[in-house]
Amino acid sequence: MKVQNILIDKMIIFFNADIITLYIKELRLLGKIHAHARHFLSF
Repeated sequence: MKVQNILIDKMIIFFNADIITLYIKELRLLGKIHAHARHFLSF
């Protein structure tokens, strides 16, 4: 049981890390789009 709990905890940590990585990528992408939009609108 204890080994299984440790594995589940590790899976949850990896899963959360994946979500955080995706979230950061999305934020970067949105930041780029926003910067481009501002640059475009400044003309």
